[in-house]
Amino acid sequence: LAESATHLLDTQNDEKPQIPLLYKIDASKVRREWNHNVRDFVQGFEILSVHESGKLTVIESDGLYKQSTLKYIELDDDGTGKGHVASLPKVLQTVALAPQHFAEGCTLYTDKESGNK
Repeated sequence: LAESATHLLDTQNDEKPQIPLLYKIDASKVRREWNHNVRDFVQGFEILSVHESGKLTVIESDGLYKQSTLKYIELDDDGTGKGHVASLPKVLQTVALAPQHFAEGCTLYTDKESGNK
């Protein structure tokens, strides 16, 4: 078992991770970076689609106590590295959650029978 995967094991007696490893952790690299609104406290992030042009559409959950939102965001294919002056990614839609809900994370659920998201 790779040294980098040992943190996924429940105990030292486990012989393999409880979840499948999709990539070697040591080999992962940052490929692109995007600017982000520093006032947003990100709690969850999921890629919804990759366009032919290379743009990404993502859903992001963020906020603080009684201030949570879900956002659909479009990220350009070129990503901007640190130190570059560039605009923030395009927010396609923002949904404010009711104060009693906290956006601790997010994922897209698709109903198998209806296909609704």
